[in-house]
Amino acid sequence: MTTWGFMRMCRSNDRGDDARVFAKFLLAAVFGLFASASAAAQDGDLMLGVTYVCSGDHVFIESCSNDHSDNGTCMVGHPDHVMANGLMQYTTMTRGALKALLPTCTQPSAKQTAAAQAFQKRQQDAYNANVQKANEQMKAATQPATYGQPQKPKIAEQRAITRCVTSGRLAATCTGNSLMGRAGELLVSVAESGELLD
Repeated sequence: MTTWGFMRMCRSNDRGDDARVFAKFLLAAVFGLFASASAAAQDGDLMLGVTYVCSGDHVFIESCSNDHSDNGTCMVGHPDHVMANGLMQYTTMTRGALKALLPTCTQPSAKQTAAAQAFQKRQQDAYNANVQKANEQMKAATQPATYGQPQKPKIAEQRAITRCVTSGRLAATCTGNSLMGRAGELLVSVAESGELLD
């Protein structure tokens, strides 16, 4: 089904046309799901997160190492075996041992397989989105910040402090000098008015 068919399904006012297009879309999705499941089974690849029943015991593959050879290891959960601390028992098995064991077990239903694949896809999509977001943030953080031209202070006192600081003096010294100058001006004006002498 093409993107145009899906968009037409979203915009169409004809209910019958919508139902046919949606049915085709659903059929294609289900077919793709079963095709990928059967391809994974033909490749001998292991399906994570689905429960197998082997000799009456439930087992599922939690995770596997990146080594895809028969010597690669997988963590296998045994929900029927609970340890004294209340946690489920886990063991490690090689891929080769699992490939020999799992065909002799009761296979998971199509519904379980579809749910596991949908979960894995959601997890992978979330991971990819987070990686892309992190990469964008890192790219933005490493780019130099661009600033406009610094604006000159509009007040004469601010310009004097800026000149003082750019000449190499400490900002506290420049600010203190400015305050002392203002205090001195205040004392002079009060003394001239004669208010201190009375």
